Amino acid sequence: MAKKTFKIGECCQGGILVVTTSDKAVNVKNLDWFSKNELQSKNFLTTDSNGSYDLRMFLNELTTSYHSDVVMKWVNTKVVFDPDFNFL
Repeated sequence: MAKKTFKIGECCQGGILVVTTSDKAVNVKNLDWFSKNELQSKNFLTTDSNGSYDLRMFLNELTTSYHSDVVMKWVNTKVVFDPDFNFL
């Protein structure tokens, strides 16, 4: 299990993304910069054929494509998504 906090700032809704990975899931929490309250949270299964794609689309809703790519590259070093549909 790996956990990383991405403090993105004004290029992200709320400003902070906390990404936690396990063998079968990736959890993304969106936190407010000042209060650290959770704004949104979503789980993505690595065994789901659309897991990687759904994760990228969720990240694109929260932040820019550049920061979404940075998060996805980190996630891909920690977990392996279903090879039937691996977006990146």
